[in-house]
Amino acid sequence: MGNHGFPTRPLAVAQGSPVVGLRRAKPGSGREAVMHRSDRQTTADSGAVAENLLRLVPAAAAAIFDEGGNVLLTRRADNGLWCLPGGEMEPGESLSNTVIRETFEETGLRVTPEQPVGVYSLPHPYYTGQGRHVIGFVFLCRVVGGDLRLSPETTEFGYFDPAALPTDIVPTHVERILDAVDVRDGAGFRVR
Repeated sequence: MGNHGFPTRPLAVAQGSPVVGLRRAKPGSGREAVMHRSDRQTTADSGAVAENLLRLVPAAAAAIFDEGGNVLLTRRADNGLWCLPGGEMEPGESLSNTVIRETFEETGLRVTPEQPVGVYSLPHPYYTGQGRHVIGFVFLCRVVGGDLRLSPETTEFGYFDPAALPTDIVPTHVERILDAVDVRDGAGFRVR
């Protein structure tokens, strides 16, 4: 056991169980052991140990609607999928600053986060396949300036009817968009 009560090496698991492991943080970092959960791979034998631990990634996305109720989506340059504007939080910034920065970087629009939609923390194969466990936050945002444009991260943008979203969309964003519609219409904050 480490000095915080956590094991400092990966844990062995029973055959067929989800793999769970721990890894040691840098000495003196104040975080002697950091828990990570795998992408639900199972072991072949009871002595197997997790090799591919996930990195926890806080992220924020903007749900921006036009006057007709259509939602702004961008097409990612790295994989060609449609998504809400947003991205990973950087050290030292707040979630609201993350959504403001990422939206501007990806679209050229300046936004104000007006209402939180929800937090999404359930591991999803789209992210775990990339070695990440994303904890996503979505905000209803209002455009306060800027000009809609492409960026090195986006190849296309458009406003879409939430009831007729493109099929080539980041799979986790469909639920988030539909939740944003509900919250815009008066529903409460979502925890998923």
